[in-house]
Amino acid sequence: MKSSIAVTLLLGLAMAPAAMAEHHLEGKWEGTAETPRGAQEITFDFMEADGHLTGTISTRRGESEIEEGTVDGNEIAFKQTLSFQGREVVLSYSGTVDGDEITFTREVEGRGRSSDFTAKRVE
Repeated sequence: MKSSIAVTLLLGLAMAPAAMAEHHLEGKWEGTAETPRGAQEITFDFMEADGHLTGTISTRRGESEIEEGTVDGNEIAFKQTLSFQGREVVLSYSGTVDGDEITFTREVEGRGRSSDFTAKRVE
């Protein structure tokens, strides 16, 4: 009886971090990325469930949906499709979450240009 209680407690403790980490990204995050046209303020509004990341990305140009979003531990990845002068541009984001900060690399697909920036959780 005592051993079954101990096993149950150990399993509960082992699963607690996974349950707590499941929604560690949800909410608003803000960062500033350097672009060829100057600094760009970016707001992310993340939602996550079962390893899928959804939400929106807002800049001075407007708001767009997060596409193909994934969460794997502290690693995240997603895409953003923008329209410029009648052409679609896809930005790929990859990031590492460390507490209330995400270190991002953002790449313009097909152009080989990338930039790094940090976003912080909005309290």
